[in-house]
Amino acid sequence: MQEAPLVLALISDLFFSPRLASTAQNLGMRVRLIETAKGMDGPAAFVERLQSERPDLIVVDLNSALPWGEWFEAVKAEPGVAAIPWLAFGSHKDVETMGRAKQLGADRVVAKSRFSAEMPDLIRALIDK
Repeated sequence: MQEAPLVLALISDLFFSPRLASTAQNLGMRVRLIETAKGMDGPAAFVERLQSERPDLIVVDLNSALPWGEWFEAVKAEPGVAAIPWLAFGSHKDVETMGRAKQLGADRVVAKSRFSAEMPDLIRALIDK
């Protein structure tokens, strides 16, 4: 039996965490949340986690306190995990942060309002890619 696709979510927003988990479960997917950097000793630890868990998609809240930029710089340099698709969302007013996510290789970068409105379709599009 094949395991359900895994979505790794870097989200510390208490509103979006349960909503993403519920949406992914309704789509037949599993979700693992990373809400804090506690226990994650630097970018190498994040890469190791990706190597061991092999998520099918990573969802990143660009406005979280997580050091996602450092983590994805390390991911980009690691061939074994660099191809994992990731979907980033954040404030539409924070053009610089959204641009940074694109520069680091995000497959999709959307405003938080769009992510909220189109969550199932955005997730499915990147998992089925």
